[in-house]
Amino acid sequence: MKIKDLLTEKRLHHLEEMVAEITVDELKSKRKRNEIFKLVEISNPADFANGHIDGAINIPLDLLATETSKRFRKFQQIVIYVQEAASSVGTVAAVRLQRLEFSNVVLLRGGKEAWRNAGLPLTGQEDAEGETETTEESDQTWLK
Repeated sequence: MKIKDLLTEKRLHHLEEMVAEITVDELKSKRKRNEIFKLVEISNPADFANGHIDGAINIPLDLLATETSKRFRKFQQIVIYVQEAASSVGTVAAVRLQRLEFSNVVLLRGGKEAWRNAGLPLTGQEDAEGETETTEESDQTWLK
């Protein structure tokens, strides 16, 4: 392993320690209790269109600072998630938001991959016939 790789790995580990996480079960409970928070998928629009957690909004990493500053208040809870568990993008996004003084940011542990592996549905996912899969309408007061 190269020195640069070791430094990058050490820096990433340090960043991960700065980020609070939430599990899939905890996120499900928050939704069931109608807690108010913003759910954000950090991905490109095409990946978001291929399936996302119901109620999430899409913000690509390169637009994170401008979009969150326009859309959210600093004190609101923001739950962010990414495509897969092994991605460091979620950690980077959470730290960026913290540096922008968003004080209540949590990262969904395992991302969309963990949500899907728990057998939970994604909205906007196309089925084999090319039609969009829809989920049951839910009370989305938690999105306010």
